[in-house]
Amino acid sequence: RDRALIEFIYSTGTRVSEVENLKNSDIDIEKNEAKVLGKGRKPRNVYLNSQAAYWLKEYEKYKISHSLAAEPGAEVFKSKNNQFKNTTENAVFLNRFGKKLSARSMRNIVIKYVKLSQIDKKISPHGIRHTFATHLLQEGAGIREIQELLGHADISTTQIYTHLNIKKIRQEYDKCHPRAK
Repeated sequence: RDRALIEFIYSTGTRVSEVENLKNSDIDIEKNEAKVLGKGRKPRNVYLNSQAAYWLKEYEKYKISHSLAAEPGAEVFKSKNNQFKNTTENAVFLNRFGKKLSARSMRNIVIKYVKLSQIDKKISPHGIRHTFATHLLQEGAGIREIQELLGHADISTTQIYTHLNIKKIRQEYDKCHPRAK
């Protein structure tokens, strides 16, 4: 569960509140995408990378083997025929009692693994969201596309999230400005 959660947040850039309210029916594991309800109950599609999809499938197997699926052998996420089975809560991420995992628990999970990794920074789920945006920007994604993926109404909010890499800015200047060469 924990690895699936962290990979999902990094893959999608979702807010904790969006993950907390994520239902099994919102995930289409075969298309590697999910539907989330953002701020203002505004729906948007987010995309799963191969790691997130893998760990979600592993977590699905765990839920089935521990009778967290509606019936034994039931698939938790949508299958090819778009049918799905609910867990007791219909939430993707569950606590040890089979109930929806809270935002506080998600934060505690991230903090736990940051400590185990011996990382000296304070990293939260929101920090993973920042990292998602920063990595996309560093790899060439446009600010407008990142805005859509993060579900921001105002692009100025997205600009705060993207930690601009000064070295990258200089490289782009040197590469693109006709008199910098």
